[in-house]
Amino acid sequence: MQSAAKVGLLLVVFVGLVIGGYSVLGKSLLAPKMDRYMADFEDAGGVTEGTPVLLAGVEVGSVAKIRLLNPKLARLSLDLKPGTQVPEGTEAVIPSSLIGLGTNPITLVPPEHLTGALARKDVPLPGHKGSPLDSVLPNSKDTVKELTRTMVAVRKLLEDQKLKGNIQALLVSSNKTIEHFGNLAHDVDLALLQNQANVTRAIAAATNAVQDVRRVTLKVAELMESGKLQKNADAIMTRVQTIEKHADALVVSLNNLVNDPKLRQPADRIAANVADITATGKGIAENTKAITENGVEISKNGIEISKNVATITDKAIVLTDRANEIAANAVDIEQQLKGVLDKVGGFFNRKSPGGGFKLGSQLDLMRESEPGRWRTDITFNLPIPDGTLYAGMYDAFERNKLIVQVGRPITPALGYRYGIFASKPGFGVDYSLSPSVSLRADAWDINSPRLDLRLRYDFRNGFSGWLGVDRVFRGNAPTIGIGIRR
Repeated sequence: MQSAAKVGLLLVVFVGLVIGGYSVLGKSLLAPKMDRYMADFEDAGGVTEGTPVLLAGVEVGSVAKIRLLNPKLARLSLDLKPGTQVPEGTEAVIPSSLIGLGTNPITLVPPEHLTGALARKDVPLPGHKGSPLDSVLPNSKDTVKELTRTMVAVRKLLEDQKLKGNIQALLVSSNKTIEHFGNLAHDVDLALLQNQANVTRAIAAATNAVQDVRRVTLKVAELMESGKLQKNADAIMTRVQTIEKHADALVVSLNNLVNDPKLRQPADRIAANVADITATGKGIAENTKAITENGVEISKNGIEISKNVATITDKAIVLTDRANEIAANAVDIEQQLKGVLDKVGGFFNRKSPGGGFKLGSQLDLMRESEPGRWRTDITFNLPIPDGTLYAGMYDAFERNKLIVQVGRPITPALGYRYGIFASKPGFGVDYSLSPSVSLRADAWDINSPRLDLRLRYDFRNGFSGWLGVDRVFRGNAPTIGIGIRR
């Protein structure tokens, strides 16, 4: 009986030792068969058999065996729970910590992009030891790499001698600038101290000016409240309406003047006669040129010279006759215009309730070399406060383009005009060289700018002559003409 008891006791002790040994190793007698994977490490320090293996933070097994393959490589056998899926490309990482307390488990890190394929058990998993910074700063390798590159770039920048020279020059320049500003501040302070009385007076004057502005503002407000400004505004509007009525009457008179057949017929005759004179002048010029080019033949052939002189004389007589005819026609036009202008001027020379005014008129006949045509301009001028109002027709009897401009004097000899010229926004300048000679410039048409320059010479009895250039900078076409003014 004692032997049986001893055997039973030994058996119980043996079973207890076996169970305790498996417990120490972290294993169980009844545990299922584990899936074994392998992982290779260059440094497997800190890992012992039984070290837990984590996947996504969950313990899925432990280290079953550690062996050294060669002096630079250690292989760990990992026993994982049955059914544990290890994705292809998974790495085994031995974490490191700044404070080494306890055992660090091995972590299985799957790839960022899963393909669905599983790791093979006969192919060792790549393993490495983590950095102590990984627990504090994830992706520390990339961060350290970028920091290293930054430090290298900064070092290269600091080693750049040209940059250092520029920085030193900048510092020297900055020091000089600071010194200049210091001197300037000292000078300003000294100037303020020396002119303190003047500054005080200037401030007092500015204060008085502000007070004056305030008094003016209060005065304007009082006028607004009293209604005096409204009365003055009503008077101004009444005057504007009166001027508008006179302007309407002026337009009616201009239309009647433009459409008067008594004025158009003499003007047409003048244009025809001037055209004949121009043609005759061209013939004379051609004959003179022929005489000049053939001087040798002229010296040998006196008879031909006599004939040419006779021809020139005849044409000169014709030119003189036609000039006399033009003068007679001009006198005829003046007599015919006199009645019309007296009617229009009589209307505008009447005394109006607001005061008196006198109307002036100007009729110009211009020969445009480009495009080779005659143009008639009719303009009326009416004195207004601080200037003159001009109204009329540009190219009357043909295109009938409107002229409405306001003239303002700058000096007794110089003035300017603005408004509508040839039915386009326009601007003009008038400059008197002498009592009988003046210059005139007209610019108009914003979309297709045009500039005309003309010189006027005043004859007796209200006649004047024009000589100028049209389309300056865009053709430079000469122009000539005559004018009648009242």
